[in-house]
Amino acid sequence: MQDLLTQAEALTRRSKFEEAIAIYEDLVSRAPNDPRPETDWACALILDDEAAEALPHAQRAVELDPASSDAASVLGRAYAALGDEEQALTWGEKSVELGPGSARAHSVLAEAYMLAGRTREATDEADLALVQDINNADAHRIRGWLYHSVDNDMGRAASELQIAAGLQPELWLRRHDLGVLLAEGEDYTTAIIAFQDALGIRPKAITYTAIGEAYYALGQYDQARASLQQAMSLGAEDTETLGLLAATYAHLGRCDEAEAYYEQVLELDPSEPMANEAEEICQGAGPSPTPSATTASAPEPTATAEPEATEEATTAPPPSTRLSGRIAFPVWNGETGKYDTYVTNVDGSGRHLVATEMHQPAFRPDGEWLAVNGERHEHQNLFVVKPDGSG
Repeated sequence: MQDLLTQAEALTRRSKFEEAIAIYEDLVSRAPNDPRPETDWACALILDDEAAEALPHAQRAVELDPASSDAASVLGRAYAALGDEEQALTWGEKSVELGPGSARAHSVLAEAYMLAGRTREATDEADLALVQDINNADAHRIRGWLYHSVDNDMGRAASELQIAAGLQPELWLRRHDLGVLLAEGEDYTTAIIAFQDALGIRPKAITYTAIGEAYYALGQYDQARASLQQAMSLGAEDTETLGLLAATYAHLGRCDEAEAYYEQVLELDPSEPMANEAEEICQGAGPSPTPSATTASAPEPTATAEPEATEEATTAPPPSTRLSGRIAFPVWNGETGKYDTYVTNVDGSGRHLVATEMHQPAFRPDGEWLAVNGERHEHQNLFVVKPDGSG
């Protein structure tokens, strides 16, 4: 069984969720009293943004082995992903009690504390998880969000999420999370790059919606519409996506289409802001203030429908403060089957190739050198290169 569990875990890290789940289904049918397939099955579903489906598997794992820290931590993680603060704390604390030396347990408890607004305790737990396992991607992810929410340090936050992505370079969710972080910092252009990297690994409706939201914030409504339609083609039916599409159509002057969506959304959620904005625009009240946008032109969405021609959208005023600096990130190369490392300015400009078949980039504090890990068979170790690609 252990060999199959290892194989399924490797498939999960490569975003091959259907193949991994097929293995877990088979193992559960053959060994229904073993908690490990249920635990790993739940973990795979969480990493595919399917926490609601993961929950019963995590609950079953805990029932099978109440003394398992791994089972408790995955259950806590599922509750955290679903926004259940109380249950996330209960099971996060239980997982640490059962496995005080487990980095996974401490990272889950850190996320539960962060969800509860207990940021000091969340920071302590995330730091402890990293002490126990510096290669724990979830601990880096949570630490990054804490740098953003507590310290307002977007540079260090993005660096932590880049490390998480480098540790699991074929897991789509790591790229998506980085895009969400950058979008929260109003760096929409670079966020779109991260989202497109996620789509290159695994097309997900939630990522297309996020791209649509970023284009909407930039005032690029045709691109927003195309991305949101892609999200719907992949099954997105949530009020956020539909409300945003309604507002996008309203800004494009297509109020017949906007009305069909905002009426549907407002019937379900009368307070949904984008649907209300769409209704205001189409009923002549005028648009609400558009979110501030970066001035750089954003890239086109990946694998989206061809946008229709429309009048040029009004660009929102630039934000009062802008991020500066550079971001290093790996990009999957479909021809070589390996990652290449790129560097870009945080506003999305100046993107260039630094090193081929290298991943897990990390800048030296002064920015003069970039550390990367080689992917070639004979170079599975650390390299140091110039960020401009000169050597």
